[in-house]
Amino acid sequence: MSWELSEFGQGLCTGSGIGELMEDLGLALAAGGERMCMLGGGQPAHIPEIDAVWRRRMEEIMAEDGGLERMLGDYEGPAGNEKFRNALAGLLRRKFGWSLGPENVAITAGGQTAFFFLFNSLAGRFEGGRRKKVLLPLVPEYIGYANQSAGGDLFRGAKPRIDLLGEHEFKY
Repeated sequence: MSWELSEFGQGLCTGSGIGELMEDLGLALAAGGERMCMLGGGQPAHIPEIDAVWRRRMEEIMAEDGGLERMLGDYEGPAGNEKFRNALAGLLRRKFGWSLGPENVAITAGGQTAFFFLFNSLAGRFEGGRRKKVLLPLVPEYIGYANQSAGGDLFRGAKPRIDLLGEHEFKY
């Protein structure tokens, strides 16, 4: 069977820099086993204390009547779990003094998805033919930006100003 793909669909099927990076990281992790410490590609290293928190929380969820089933089998709202969004908004208000609520917080499947939604919501084609772009510095270039657009040219680069502050410091 042959499928006719839209331009967007073709873009999803042609490979990407971030896809190649993820594949390389996965192969390196599989080959390195326990000796490999992943410190790139957005994936944090394992921190035993944090792993213990995750493990304890999973045990709590599994001990709750229906907890595991709700976590694995029930849909959340499109912006993410309401209790979590409320808790996160509260933390950000207390820690940073920001005036926000759960309606200002969205949970996605990861950074790539979050930036895809953000960039394509605020830039691209608008009513009346207007176009807006996301301004990025030329360096450091993040490999994942190249394939974030749902409809063509989305980014504009500009040479950043870099001030050398000392032998091992700079301001970007």
